[in-house]
Parts: sequence; C-alpha cells; structure tokens
Amino acid sequence: MKTLSIAEGESLLGEHLNLNPGESLVITAHGIPTLRVFTEKTGRRLVLAGFSAGVLSAGEAMDLLGIDWRGDLLDALAEERIERPDARMTDKERDDLERALPLLREILENQTKN
Repeated sequence: MKTLSIAEGESLLGEHLNLNPGESLVITAHGIPTLRVFTEKTGRRLVLAGFSAGVLSAGEAMDLLGIDWRGDLLDALAEERIERPDARMTDKERDDLERALPLLREILENQTKN
C-alpha cells in the first residue's frame, strides 16, 4: 500500500484533497482516468464490501487495508456492519439445513437420553 503525507499531497493536489464523505477525485493522464482518490473511510468500506461480495480475497483486502491478521479483517467487517462472506447461505443450503434439522434434533435427544 502506498502512502502520501498530507503535506506532499497538498503540494501536488492543493485544495482537491478536501473531499466530502462519499466524494472521490479522479486523476487523469492525457484525459484518461488512471486513479480515483476516496476518503479513507469510503475506501475502507469499498474494500470490505468487495471482500464480503467475494470480489476480493481475504489476502487482497488485508493488503489494501494494511491489516496483518485475519481476525482484524473480520472485526473491521463487524465495525462497518458488513456481512461476513462465510455468514451467507444459498437457498439450497438453507433448504438442506431445514430438512436435516429434525434428524439432528432427534439424534441429539437420543444421545442425551443414553
């Protein structure tokens, strides 16, 4: 992850670094967009949402956020109230689980009786 101090950035970009939440700055080279600058909070939420949606791997998201431990990535998802990728079930998985629950309950009841 590359970083730029605000002093260096201001000398390069001046007033353009004063972004409002949800606002971004597009930097072009020869009229072609090459970079998009967000506030840190917006960029963080975009990376976390990308990980949650399966667009980014855990490693990619951790690299982009400067996180070394996967637990911190999961904490960041919780702080931003973004659903964990492993917390979702497909409709088929949910149906399979609902069909299996009565059998699982019966097995557990029989084990507690013995």
